[in-house]
Amino acid sequence: MNDYGNAAAGNPAGPPALPADYGMPMVPIPAAERIISLDVLRGFALLGILISNMLYFSQPVELNGLRNGAWLTPVDWVVDWISVFLVEGKFYPLFALLFGLGFSIQLDRASSRGQNLSATYSRRLAILMGFGLLHGIFIWEGDILLAYAISGFALLLFRNCKTLTISVWAVALILLPALAILAGGVGILLLSQNPDIARSMREEMADNPHEKLERIKAFVTGNYLDAISYRLSELLLHVLATMVFAPVFLGLFLLGLLAGRKRFLTDVAKNKRFLVRVMIVGGLLGLVGNFLGAWMIMAGSAQMDFGSFFVGTGIISIFGIGLTAAYVAGLVLLIHRRPKLASLPPLAAVGQMALTNYLLQSLIATTIFYGYGLGLGGEIGRLATIGIGLLIFAAQVLLCMVWLKYFRSGPMEWLWRSITYNTRQPMRRV
Repeated sequence: MNDYGNAAAGNPAGPPALPADYGMPMVPIPAAERIISLDVLRGFALLGILISNMLYFSQPVELNGLRNGAWLTPVDWVVDWISVFLVEGKFYPLFALLFGLGFSIQLDRASSRGQNLSATYSRRLAILMGFGLLHGIFIWEGDILLAYAISGFALLLFRNCKTLTISVWAVALILLPALAILAGGVGILLLSQNPDIARSMREEMADNPHEKLERIKAFVTGNYLDAISYRLSELLLHVLATMVFAPVFLGLFLLGLLAGRKRFLTDVAKNKRFLVRVMIVGGLLGLVGNFLGAWMIMAGSAQMDFGSFFVGTGIISIFGIGLTAAYVAGLVLLIHRRPKLASLPPLAAVGQMALTNYLLQSLIATTIFYGYGLGLGGEIGRLATIGIGLLIFAAQVLLCMVWLKYFRSGPMEWLWRSITYNTRQPMRRV
């Protein structure tokens, strides 16, 4: 009898038995193995992302330089301040953390099957990159999928690294760009003490009238072809901007990879004390830092003070992750304590169709605000735009819950998986 036979017979001298799925090809995660808390977090992240994006769907910052174009009433100012304080800069990081955690789960599944994840994962990222380019050209120029895909390729380099190495890289990639923004803002504030330099900077940062007219035409008054033409003309700039933000996303992916390795979100009972500490410390630091950052951003926007605006942006880039961590820890602890909350299945349904919902949000919102749709861009304030965003999300919740009664996944998820695994995936529930 060979060594594996000895192990199967209970001989302790034999090597451990191989996993039941060892040697089997990689396939999408079955519905029965999905972790509901991660789907809930994805749904929660999509809500925050939509609230943040409604500003840029409805009133691109290029039209006014800062945020004040969305303040039609004092209530708009208050609502926007709350959004900057508690929402913006907290939910894209959450989605990025979940992306890295998902990579960790896929690594574990590939290891148990004795498979190399690189080829399948690279194909998956290449398809995501294609989705991002199509989204950025044909639907909305604010696409983030391209940055995720580029950062995801770099994530492969860290799959076998030690925890300390990953931790150091994660902190550096997240903090250094934030500190650069903060330092730039401080530099602008110092230079603007000279009235002549301040006037010169305002003129330099002001929009070129011709470029501004082109943006307005593409956004508000133009037809669909005008919008595509403008996006194509800005495509290289968009790709370069993606490269600038990609390191931050990679840092967040690495934090998600660490969370996956340590089972922080998938073994809550074991990590309960740690999660409570994260919720308290991250919450306190995050609230203080984001309050200060929001105050600087709002003051800078009101006074056309780019220095204060960038200082506030830098502060939120540093402390936003603290509030993100507190949100994650608090929600995971809540799910662990009360797994039958009525709000969990709706959020999980949205999160299970995350790619479909992200693209659908862009499609609906641009149709509402752009000239080739209802043309409401620039016509309504921040309160109304967030209200519209909440209505869009509520419609998505209903749509997802009905859809998943009959289908295994969202249409874009089905397409993504089918191309990734080069096999038409089952769609309808049996």
